[in-house]
Amino acid sequence: MRYLIRLLGICLLVLIWFYACYEVDSEGCESGWGWDGSNGTDGPYGPSDPCSGVVCPPDDNECTREYCSGGSCRSEPVTNGRSCTYDGLSGVCVNGVCGENLCEDVVCDEEPCSEGVCNYVDGSCSYTQNRPDGTPCVFDGNEGVCVDGVCGENLCEYVDCDDGDACTDGTCDYRDGTCVFTPVVCDDYETCTEDTCDPMDGCVFSVVEDGTECDGRFGMCEAGSCMAPCDLASDEEYQCPIIGLEDLFCCPGWEYCRGDCQVDPGGMVSYWRLDDGSGTTATDSVGDNDGTLFNGPTWISGQVGGALYFDGLDDYVEIPLLYSTSPSSLSISAWINPSLSDIGCVFYHGDNGEFNISATPSSLASFGVKLANGSWYHALSPPMTPGVWHHLVGVWTKGDSLRMYVDGELAGATEIPDYNLYDPGSSFLPSIGVYNKVHEPDAFYSGAIDEVAFYNRALTTEEIQDHYENGLDGFGL
Repeated sequence: MRYLIRLLGICLLVLIWFYACYEVDSEGCESGWGWDGSNGTDGPYGPSDPCSGVVCPPDDNECTREYCSGGSCRSEPVTNGRSCTYDGLSGVCVNGVCGENLCEDVVCDEEPCSEGVCNYVDGSCSYTQNRPDGTPCVFDGNEGVCVDGVCGENLCEYVDCDDGDACTDGTCDYRDGTCVFTPVVCDDYETCTEDTCDPMDGCVFSVVEDGTECDGRFGMCEAGSCMAPCDLASDEEYQCPIIGLEDLFCCPGWEYCRGDCQVDPGGMVSYWRLDDGSGTTATDSVGDNDGTLFNGPTWISGQVGGALYFDGLDDYVEIPLLYSTSPSSLSISAWINPSLSDIGCVFYHGDNGEFNISATPSSLASFGVKLANGSWYHALSPPMTPGVWHHLVGVWTKGDSLRMYVDGELAGATEIPDYNLYDPGSSFLPSIGVYNKVHEPDAFYSGAIDEVAFYNRALTTEEIQDHYENGLDGFGL
């Protein structure tokens, strides 16, 4: 019986895939923002960068630098403190203007718990804490500790914060020498145990009765573990369902069902299945980074469940920042069904680390990162067939390589220098379906997008092939 159910489900997925194949002409993404794969020069697929050949001559101001952006020359201030000539003497640049060096004779006294830096704007010293609270230091000839960047008396030297209760953690506050008690958190991350704390013995994890429902996904507890339907292979009633697309995940935690339970190795930060079907929210199934639809992307059937269709004119999905500092590696994946015309940007992240994955006007899959040295680097695939679904994965490893995968196979790779990702500033927000939301026709993606996922690690080739095969069978990640 269960094999018949699975066969019917597979037939349903094939029909959905058939109706999701659109052939729509639309304006796509023009090269020139660094995502088309040529590192700012004319590549093997034609001109790409509007700044190619543009020379921006320096002006008479030593405290600005001139550069090209979008084909036009622009100017911005250099870093404060850079040397310049002021009234024939040595000066410094401050906010793009050369002036007297107010810090020339200023000495910021050394502090054991903080670092002093002279401010070129007014010549004053500012101090920043560079030692954590409690770090030993010398105070009035005796042993002291750092508190809020200042060395002072160690008020906790003779304080005992053990209250004899195994269910509290006692710590001494270096600011006033008082004890602070916080409850011990007892959590074994297992839904089939009751987590309590005994004042004498500490945390106690009691196994609940077998058969208790768990995880809200029709699972049941067995010997203290939550067993999902695909774990209970001996009972046909609890086989993992493939009929319907509302809930293909049926195993607990990071496990998923594809005949049996498999464990995801982790690292997935956000996963937009794009199965919402209506409304203006693209739900993040893993994290808290729900996306917001702008200008009417259309909900359609996709490679796995639902998807979004972008008209290439002004549709996009805005998402929150995915990291606060540059990671050391990352992976971005998506299923796309590009239009027959110019295609465009599938996913972009700017602030705190800039990268994108896209399909170029020549139907090449491109994965690009901008590094802290100011240069773009790309891995490109051979031309893809528009009008059909393709699985794209971009993988970046700091100081190693960029890798571009198409339909489970390595399609292009580029060696890169050892730099962090470039931070362009807070106005460069992440988005699905547009490059940096510049709101110009050439920046928008044209076609369908499904199953977008971001990882804070480098996926392996084997994992990427598994994800591709899952998608072919109508299953999510």
